Amino acid sequence: MDQKTRRKRNPGGIIVSKREEFWKSKITALLHDPLVKAFDVKNHENIAGEILKTLGIKKTRGEEDRLASAMDRFPIPYEKDAKKQIHVSFDETLFVHPFSGEGLPEVKSFFQNQKVEEMKSRLINALTKLKEKNDTYEKLFHSIWWNLPYILEGSQFLPADTRIANHSIIDHLDVTSALKGCVEGKQVKASLVAVAIGPVQEVIAQARKVKDLWAGSYLLSYLIYGAIEVVGKKYGFDSIISPYLRGNYFVKETLESMGVDLEDLCPVPPRREVASLPNLFVAIVPSSDEEILKECEEAIRNRWKTIVDETKEKLSKSEFLFNEHSFDYQSSLFPDIQTSKVSFDEPERIVETVRNLFTGSGIEDFKEVLKKVSEHAGYKENPGTFYRYLHRLLTSKLAARKMARLFPGYEEDVYPDHFTDADDFGAGVRACAVFKDKDIEKDIEKEDRLGTLNTVKRFLPEILNIRIKFDSTTDVARNNQANKEIEDPEKFKNGYIAVLLMDGDRMGDWMLGENAPFLEKVINPKVIEMFQETDDLKYAWEKLKEFKTIQPAYHRGVSRTLGIFSQLVGKIVDRHNGMLVYSGGDDVLALLPADSVLECANDIRKFFSGHLEYEIEIESGSDVERFRSENGVLYHNDKPFAPLMGRAATMSAGIAIVHHKFPLQVALKIAREAEKRAKNVYGRNAFCVTQVKRSGQMIFAGSTWEIEEEDVVKRSLKILEEMKNYNVSHRSLYKLLSPDFSLYEDKMEKFVEFTLRRSIHSEKSKNEFIGNFKNFLSRLLAYYKNTKKSSFDEAMREALELLIMVYSMKRGESQ
Repeated sequence: MDQKTRRKRNPGGIIVSKREEFWKSKITALLHDPLVKAFDVKNHENIAGEILKTLGIKKTRGEEDRLASAMDRFPIPYEKDAKKQIHVSFDETLFVHPFSGEGLPEVKSFFQNQKVEEMKSRLINALTKLKEKNDTYEKLFHSIWWNLPYILEGSQFLPADTRIANHSIIDHLDVTSALKGCVEGKQVKASLVAVAIGPVQEVIAQARKVKDLWAGSYLLSYLIYGAIEVVGKKYGFDSIISPYLRGNYFVKETLESMGVDLEDLCPVPPRREVASLPNLFVAIVPSSDEEILKECEEAIRNRWKTIVDETKEKLSKSEFLFNEHSFDYQSSLFPDIQTSKVSFDEPERIVETVRNLFTGSGIEDFKEVLKKVSEHAGYKENPGTFYRYLHRLLTSKLAARKMARLFPGYEEDVYPDHFTDADDFGAGVRACAVFKDKDIEKDIEKEDRLGTLNTVKRFLPEILNIRIKFDSTTDVARNNQANKEIEDPEKFKNGYIAVLLMDGDRMGDWMLGENAPFLEKVINPKVIEMFQETDDLKYAWEKLKEFKTIQPAYHRGVSRTLGIFSQLVGKIVDRHNGMLVYSGGDDVLALLPADSVLECANDIRKFFSGHLEYEIEIESGSDVERFRSENGVLYHNDKPFAPLMGRAATMSAGIAIVHHKFPLQVALKIAREAEKRAKNVYGRNAFCVTQVKRSGQMIFAGSTWEIEEEDVVKRSLKILEEMKNYNVSHRSLYKLLSPDFSLYEDKMEKFVEFTLRRSIHSEKSKNEFIGNFKNFLSRLLAYYKNTKKSSFDEAMREALELLIMVYSMKRGESQ
């Protein structure tokens, strides 16, 4: 038995080996600062030592902490001068939102009412319990990492540094632990790696059934996780900067298969049936591991091969026709995998590389600031100080490889009989399998001729043993409220469904840090005051205050926020009688009844930013977990839980309203085009609806979500409700659609009032309703004229068509 596998049991009962020492060292790094550090910065080292002692581990502190601190913080003068070092007490700490830089007084108030000794006791008790349930350091590490943010309420807001309180202690501990896995001797030799797979939209869009739509999204999440799992098992899931993995079902399944007792303190239950990972991840790994990217790629391809082989086996035992030669050839064309890697080199090499590749990076100014701060007893620069530039290098390399990637040429021989046709879903390949499905409702048989990828998607739930009920588009349509009163299940008063696509606006900029707050907004006034002591420091501050707070903690924070959002968004879709197909980060794909999709999309965008109050309840056994968003903060049972994206973060929505018999693949394409219109035509932070009438006519309508802080969706629905209550015929809206609005531009209000008065009999109701209607209409007109540069005619028509569209979505058409 070699050194790597030789094991012995230490007095504490934990099995020890060379590999176990690795995980033991990572526990030390993960707990090198106590969660309660901000309450007692002076004694935090002793508190950390006390906590680690209860686990039978001696506290050590190495180069990884210095590197992590440089990555997460900014240069501060007099760090090495005991007499002049800047100290900020808990009461002086500014709690700020990590993405907006706005103050969080409610969060600070919550912590001011906590008792530190009780918090410390809860932390020790929880860690002791995890140790009792995990008999190796490897298992214990994974269990601590999984549960750490949930042991103490609000810990994802507790700052790692009271002087620059924009990053949480959890994020700092994670990056320190990740770097600990990269220690060689006494040095940290780390690299950033990125792995991406695709194509994304093409894989998802090829669908006839809801099942196909789901399978495309899930397949991509399942495959990218194969690579994530390689890194997680080898170095710990803390090594993944993005996406956020705590609470993720795939990770939970992996850890439990390794024998880790998770205890699972996370209040957000993972949903196995929902694809929850984006097609890209970024991680910190040892530079010496030259095989890691190759191993990640192999893991993805092995997962794909296993699924393909199991699909072939099922096809061979079925009555379906398939051509194995063509099937194997097409399987080799997917997936497309792109990787990139950058190392934490010596500072001079980083500066030189960035200077040569990017113009206007500001790295020379940053370098000068570092020099001036170090001359005033500040810490000397190290590779971690330049994380912002290394991350930009990484993403730029990946983007360049995506742009330059070479696709294998597609060429197949002509096959006789059943295999001369193209894939029915437009995959750009020849069909190599023939599916026959029984339509139970109509008692007819449908036939699909599919290529390899779409054939695999058909079998995916069975292969992965995922039991999920896929509502048909007909089932979704039945949930329209207008159909509830119809006893005959074959008849519909409203036979329309909605395909909803939502996407965070400018999320690329968010991930790159373009929307991160300036340092000036998050740094404590005591630090700013210290920068005023000398001319050199004043000069340094004038440069430094304009820098964005781009740190690993920032990227982890965005990733965490998007992860939590994706875990909870399904509850919003459920509330509106829909089916969530995909939720990975800021992307949402769902099917809903036509009459509830606008309210659902409106709720989702509110919850995404979190600046408007919104509540979600989750049943957990006999208990109910209550989540509430407000002022950019997510509360769990009225206690701060985690930041949401904040007021500046917005979402846009593309909605396709189609008949339930309409081709799903085409509906998805229409929704995608509508989403583009929401962003490009309506100016982002908007929605666009495209309705396809049964006649084939396509109608477009859209708006920003809010006009002068008024909710457009809620106001539109309220107008329609008032029309119903006052018995105002919806035909009044059509009457207002004059063929020549320009004649009424100066007398618009009189024209509207004249048209509406003819439908209302109560004088009091007339005045109240007409006033509300004219007010809302005038706001819509101003918006369309300013945003879309529309003429009066165009703006008037679009405003009225929006109301008509909303009415039509609620009513539908009799079948």
